[in-house]
Amino acid sequence: APHVRLCCLMLHGRAANADVMRLLMTGTDWHGSLSSTVDFMYANAPHPCEPDHQLYASLVQRGLYDQGDGEQYFTFGLGTKGLCVSDTAGSKLIEESVAHVERSLRDTKAPCSAVGGICEGACVAAVVAQRNPWLKLYLNFCGPPWEVLPAVLRDVAESISVPSVHILGLQDELLTQAELGNLVLKCREATVLRHDQGHVIPLLRPPMARAIETIAFRCLEDNALVGKPLDSTGEPPGSRLRNGAGFSARIEEDEHIEGADDDSLRLTQSNSWANRSAKSVPLDLL
Repeated sequence: APHVRLCCLMLHGRAANADVMRLLMTGTDWHGSLSSTVDFMYANAPHPCEPDHQLYASLVQRGLYDQGDGEQYFTFGLGTKGLCVSDTAGSKLIEESVAHVERSLRDTKAPCSAVGGICEGACVAAVVAQRNPWLKLYLNFCGPPWEVLPAVLRDVAESISVPSVHILGLQDELLTQAELGNLVLKCREATVLRHDQGHVIPLLRPPMARAIETIAFRCLEDNALVGKPLDSTGEPPGSRLRNGAGFSARIEEDEHIEGADDDSLRLTQSNSWANRSAKSVPLDLL
């Protein structure tokens, strides 16, 4: 049988684009280390915005961001300067972004069965995962709290039933640990991987890579939906809703990951977030 990989649509942060997200994922070895397990795809957010040199200072220093070549940057609508997301206009921006991502899941070269993102992209991806429980995986890099969403999206009672992985920095300079943990609590099936860096996509070290591969393989155990075209509703034909109770991708609390150093890696379930001090994976950015 041909080798099957998980196709994951990754969403960039504010004032970035698909090329910036691809650069970050490639430069931190998420592409290289996971190439046998996950295909990462990228899409621009639908709303143009001005570049943010402060937010991407490290890329500016390397000559990799806004070099006067006319490159466009985009936002999903969270944190847009001068616009409160609780306003009608702000709500419309984010609703348009969610619909745009749902279309992108269908429009990529291979239909995507997973979604993820960084910062505001991670928060929009969370909404997409909540609305599309047929997805196999939700990947969150330092997403802001659910409460930053406009009320029309924020006040929906349903939790996220899609299995999720949350990669969070212990030295995050933009969000507190409580704010980082908020999206974890929204998920029924949450695995938390923490590293010693900040608000970044961390360099993928072997212990974390093995953990991600284990989760991806378990997602692929239910491979009936992988590669199937999506219908007009954005859902693969014959897909089943998951209630989170018996899905095989779940990694139980304290489960051993083969090859991982138990002193440097700890998996934490969402329902114990507030009461557990998870160990971290020391990582270095580029």
